Amino acid sequence: MTFNQPLKSLCLLCALLPLNLSSAAPSPEKAKAPAGTPPSAAASFKITTDRPDGIYRQGDPVTFAVQMLEDGRPVAGRKLFYTIKGDGGLEQKGQATSALEPVKITARLDVPGWICLKVNGTDADGKSIPWWKLTGIAGAAVDPFQVKAGQTVPADFDEFWAQQKAALAKAPKNLTETPGTLERDADRFKAYHVKVDIGPGLRPLTALVTIPSDAAPKSLAAQLSFPGAGIRSAGFQTEDGKITLSMNVHGIEDLQPAEYYSKLRQEGLSGYTRLGAKSRETYYYRGVFLRILRALEYVKARPEWDGTNLAVAGGSQGGGLALVAAGLDPDVSLCNAGMPAMCDHLGYARNQYSGWPQLVAPDAKTNQPPDPEVAKTSGYYDAANFATRIKADTEVSIGLLDTTCPPTSVFAAFNNLAARKKTLWIFPEAGHMLQGRKFELKPSAP
Repeated sequence: MTFNQPLKSLCLLCALLPLNLSSAAPSPEKAKAPAGTPPSAAASFKITTDRPDGIYRQGDPVTFAVQMLEDGRPVAGRKLFYTIKGDGGLEQKGQATSALEPVKITARLDVPGWICLKVNGTDADGKSIPWWKLTGIAGAAVDPFQVKAGQTVPADFDEFWAQQKAALAKAPKNLTETPGTLERDADRFKAYHVKVDIGPGLRPLTALVTIPSDAAPKSLAAQLSFPGAGIRSAGFQTEDGKITLSMNVHGIEDLQPAEYYSKLRQEGLSGYTRLGAKSRETYYYRGVFLRILRALEYVKARPEWDGTNLAVAGGSQGGGLALVAAGLDPDVSLCNAGMPAMCDHLGYARNQYSGWPQLVAPDAKTNQPPDPEVAKTSGYYDAANFATRIKADTEVSIGLLDTTCPPTSVFAAFNNLAARKKTLWIFPEAGHMLQGRKFELKPSAP
């Protein structure tokens, strides 16, 4: 198998361990079922692991119990086709026949990392059911605290970002604040559209900011939030006792008609995750990271900020950006990264999965090594590398069924964290949407 190539995204109807996530809203990073796909049938899968938390040691057998259901009841006699993939090159395929009792499928992993089982089935006529109608998926983690990142921090990592900060400091800000309109709590919060330049040739910081109307100087905590992947508007958020800033990753206008964002998706920002990736100076995310720094500058300059409490948060792409923000600014006091993307770009070097957007990957058709220039650039934009600079209290969350930001990539970033207080939350039944049971994974876990 080719690592760094994303596993096929979750189907629209899949039963995940005891929880069916078929109603989950699709993430922007996920593939969608073909247009015109009819509604899913009343079939589903229930898959459990023999350890409820899904955590194993290297070499331990991982046993998945698979049941095919119709209208919530087990159905027997259907052909099942399964694939197991995992770090270290694990790949196995097989067939089984559904029964009223769960069918056992076993795998093992001899390296730290992640195992993912996917199951497809047949209908009553013996015809294969398309994956976007019915796919079962389950995952397991193996010695997650022993996972290591695929690359080390570049020797001039800090120097490069110090240079970027110095250039940003010299760039005129041209700050504008335009009053915004809140649908709720307009009597309790002030709202602003904020725009701040970051330098020539780069889109400015654009963000939506709310502040409690009666806030006294130096009385409020501040929280910055970053969105998942895609090209869309930010949204106003309100929270008592806090300055809230919702950043637009792309520096584009917020709260515009849908046609505005659609045009950008088709034209200037199409494929933005790879734009300019052959150089650390031209890579698209350089502008994104500078906008993050400007956003942090802005909230810290607000007279209402208490000077102490500064939180960053996000999910998926936003989770990766939260790690970046905390790594760039030592004033950040709390980092909450949900299923963070942009982690461990060079995971392939250790034969393990990297996170979205799979920036560095061997060519799937020719099996040629990845572009060395892009691989070099990746070191300066890897959330796992920024994690080594984080001092803030940090919480990281991941679902064991996440094929967009595979758990291995998140474990690599978490294990790189320099923070004295760091917490890892595991959702055994969740994919790229955190829901269902969760627990704090600690080094003493089996």
